[in-house]
Amino acid sequence: MYVDDVGGVSIDDELFDSSGREIWVLRDGISVRQTRAFLHFEAAIGVILHFGHSDSIDKRDYPGLDSVFLGVTIDLVLLTLSLSAAKALDYRLIVLSILESIPLPNGTVSVQPSVLSSLTHKLLHAASVAPLGRQHLFHIMRSARGEGALPGGVRVLSHAALRELRWWEQVLSQEAVREGVPLASRTIFPIPSDTGVLVAYSDASREIGSAASGYGAWAVVDGVVYYVEGRWTDAEVKRLDINVLELLAMNIGSFAFLRVAAERGVVVTHLVEFTDNTAAEHSVERGKPKSPRLGELVRQRYVALQAAGISASPERVASVDNDVADGLSRGGSMMADALRTLAAAGYPVVRLEPSSEWRDSKYIRSLSGKPLQL
Repeated sequence: MYVDDVGGVSIDDELFDSSGREIWVLRDGISVRQTRAFLHFEAAIGVILHFGHSDSIDKRDYPGLDSVFLGVTIDLVLLTLSLSAAKALDYRLIVLSILESIPLPNGTVSVQPSVLSSLTHKLLHAASVAPLGRQHLFHIMRSARGEGALPGGVRVLSHAALRELRWWEQVLSQEAVREGVPLASRTIFPIPSDTGVLVAYSDASREIGSAASGYGAWAVVDGVVYYVEGRWTDAEVKRLDINVLELLAMNIGSFAFLRVAAERGVVVTHLVEFTDNTAAEHSVERGKPKSPRLGELVRQRYVALQAAGISASPERVASVDNDVADGLSRGGSMMADALRTLAAAGYPVVRLEPSSEWRDSKYIRSLSGKPLQL
C-alpha cells in the first residue's frame, strides 16, 4: 500500500512556549524559529511513517508560499493556480504523440489503456487552470473507460475525443495556462439584489402524450418582467428526459433575458439561475455531468458565458416556490394563473421569443442518453 499525493494548508506563524519564550529549532545545521506550518508538516510526515508508509524525501515540498501539487502550481503571493511551462510542454507532447499516431481505417486512433489513463489524469489536473478544460474531457474520459474498446482492451479515441485532444493541444501551448487562474471564494459572489446581477427562474414539464408539456422562464430586467414559454415537440418529449429538458429550459430563458438586457443597455456581470431540478443544478454547478446531452448543454452555456464575461451560479428552489415558471411551462389555465401572478407585482409584463440558437434541440437529440459510468 502507498499514499500517493498529500497536501495541506497551515498558518505560518512563529511559535512560543507556555512561558512566552521563542521556540528555536536546529534545521539543516541552522538555528531557526519554529513555525506552526513546519510543525504541522513534520507531524504529517510522522503519521505517514507511523502507519508503515515510506516517504519520498526527494519529492517533498516543504512549507512555503508556493507549491506544486498534482502538477498544478499554487501561489499564495500571486493568488493563482497555474501550470508550469515544463508541465504544459510535457502534457502537450503526449497529446501530440497521440494525435500524430497512425489512424485506424475509420479515422479514429487506438491507444494503450495505461497511456490514455495517465494522460486523462494529467489533463484532469490541468483542467483546474484551463477555463472550459473540464468540458473538453467528456469524450476522452468515455474512451478511457473503455467505450468502443478493441479486443484486448486497447482504447479507441473517437472523433469527438480527438477533437477534444486537438483543443487541449492548442490550449497547452498558450501563455494563459502558464499565467493561471485566480484563487477565489464563492463567498464573493454578489447577492441577487446587487447591481449587475440578473436573476432568472425556469422550469420544464414533460408528460408523455400531452400537448401541454413545455418550458417556461421569467426574470425582471430594468423594471420589466420578461418571460419565455413554449411547448416541446413530440420528438423532444419522447427523446429527451426531464433533466435534459430542465437544463434546456434554463438555457432558453437565461440567454433570452441576457439578450434583452444587452438591448436595453443593462450591464450584467453575474447570473443567478433558480431551478427545482437537482440534476440540472448540479450539472451547471459542477460542470461535469455524466450524460452526453447534459454535457453538451453545459459546454454550450459555458462557452457563451465565458465569451460574455458573465459568472453564473445555479440555485435550488423548491417546486412549490417555482410556481410561476412551472405554470408557464404547462400552458393553458396554469400559464394564465402564472401571468396574473406576474402582473400583480405591478411591473410591465412582456413575452420574449427565445433565440433559435438556444431553442433548437436537434443536435442534443442526436446524442446518446446513456450516462458515463465513473
